[in-house]
Amino acid sequence: RRLDPPARCWLCGSTGAAPHLPSGSWNYVRCPECALVFLFPRPTASELAELYEKSYMDEFKGDGGVDFARIANARVAANGERVAFLNGLRAPGRLLEVGCAAGFFLEAARRQGWDGTGIETSESAARFAREKYGLTVKTGPIEDAGLKEGAFDVVALLHALEHLPDPARTLREIRRVLEPGGTLVLSTPFLHRVDAPDDYWRFTEPALRRLLDESGFD
Repeated sequence: RRLDPPARCWLCGSTGAAPHLPSGSWNYVRCPECALVFLFPRPTASELAELYEKSYMDEFKGDGGVDFARIANARVAANGERVAFLNGLRAPGRLLEVGCAAGFFLEAARRQGWDGTGIETSESAARFAREKYGLTVKTGPIEDAGLKEGAFDVVALLHALEHLPDPARTLREIRRVLEPGGTLVLSTPFLHRVDAPDDYWRFTEPALRRLLDESGFD
């Protein structure tokens, strides 16, 4: 059925998107041109940031959530496989993680010789990473972090792409801060359940390839 107003695809500009994945009071639509699935209508970036911050505050302050301090070592250990994959791509060097949350992956990487920096929008999560592990974590979007061009050998974007309000803008900035020949390590869920409204997007392989191509990645 048609949507009123029509849902314009953020990636290709088509206005033919149709309902695809209902999720409670939220709706996801699918573009017939590039197959991108996206939340429509969606919360603003500031509204979503408030949702994230409340979630993290509940978890880190123990307000009925998970006590991260008690299970931190297990979380770091669980990220060992990701670091092993990274080590198979190249020798340890300068690593940036965008959307680093509480720093579990960065800490696992640090223990294996990586020089890591994190970007995280939640101040509660960033503070945990700094205080618990002594990590360098900047709060806010990567575009506002003041990072130097070519500053990193590897940028990791691990289950964070689907949360970004403007993935192309973030990917262009990631491309800028990667050294020539640098590596982007990216993971994102494809078409299975969604966590509305935290997830803006669900990418199909063609849509993700188009996004990366248009953002300057080979």
